[in-house]
Amino acid sequence: KDPPICGLHSLGGFFNVLLGACFWVGVLELSGRRGKSPAPALGAGMVLALMPGFLSVGFEPLRVMACLPFLLVVAAWGLQALARALPKGGQAAFVPVFLLAYAGVDALRLCPLPGGLFSGGRPAPAAQWEGQQAYQWFRPYFSEQKPGFIFSDMIADTGDPSLAYTTYFWNAAWNPKLPASGIQWSAVLTESHYAPLLSRRFPGSRWRPMVLGEAGKAGGRIAGLLPVTAENAGVFRQWADWNGALEEINLRIWNLADGQPRSGVLRDLVLLYPKVPPDPFLQSCFYEKLAFNYTWEKTFHPEDGQTDWAEVSPVLRASFAQSYQDAPLCEKFGRLLAVEGQKAEAREVFQKALEQSPGNPWLLAEMRELGLGN
Repeated sequence: KDPPICGLHSLGGFFNVLLGACFWVGVLELSGRRGKSPAPALGAGMVLALMPGFLSVGFEPLRVMACLPFLLVVAAWGLQALARALPKGGQAAFVPVFLLAYAGVDALRLCPLPGGLFSGGRPAPAAQWEGQQAYQWFRPYFSEQKPGFIFSDMIADTGDPSLAYTTYFWNAAWNPKLPASGIQWSAVLTESHYAPLLSRRFPGSRWRPMVLGEAGKAGGRIAGLLPVTAENAGVFRQWADWNGALEEINLRIWNLADGQPRSGVLRDLVLLYPKVPPDPFLQSCFYEKLAFNYTWEKTFHPEDGQTDWAEVSPVLRASFAQSYQDAPLCEKFGRLLAVEGQKAEAREVFQKALEQSPGNPWLLAEMRELGLGN
């Protein structure tokens, strides 16, 4: 498990902990004023500035940035109240000392130290998102100004779009202004268990695990650089054609309001399946994305009657049948089948995983947990 994030750089939103404390002192100061007070005007202005958040899918910082001047006024009022509470000899020194401390904490939030209190006990590179790590590894290829095929969405979930957007100008798989011919390299961010399969399929490929949590601890994802040759260029162009469909699905997921069900996304994925090329890697990635979103709905929106196993299961079975069917994918499908009460089919899928990893104690324990025997 990742160590707890306890450093000062991780605390706060627009304000760090020091200015945030001043804000709440300011709120108390304004609410306790008698007679004419700027509190109603400030409150009305803040509500108005938050309207883009209320009227759109979420309170992302750029949507509610207009409230920052009102927050600063209230925080300044609190800072003034704190200064007035001090003896006269300390008032003059308090404000500059506070501002220096406030600026220092913000500097550490922006550029955390590699260890200790202000980094939460973890090295700064390990705290990077997977997209950022992959971008840094791919970056030398971008510096040559040579476009490539970049597949950033060959993963089940869509939590980090940074790699897709930061590589758009070099990505011949997404940017229509770039030529799709003459490409010599491709890059992919995907699940780690696909690396051996893709390495055999594309000789000369190189891989780097994405680090999560503690330094040196590999996560479940891996970034790969795959050579594009005359023999395999058609495969990557097929991937590029499919990449656009994945981007549309991911854009829809990113634009969902917080807490909104994904039933519409599930329907789109089911309708999209006939267009998935019969490529084992694309079929595997599609299966994982559909299974992830189906499980998401069953977990977080069990009240959603539109999450129908009878509608989704034929597509899951079809995509799994054309996938790589390696041991990790068999385990995921077997678990899903068992949870849905398809015990006989789940047992067969787990046996297929055990054929590839004989005597695997983790698979055997999971089968016992799911009531599938040994």
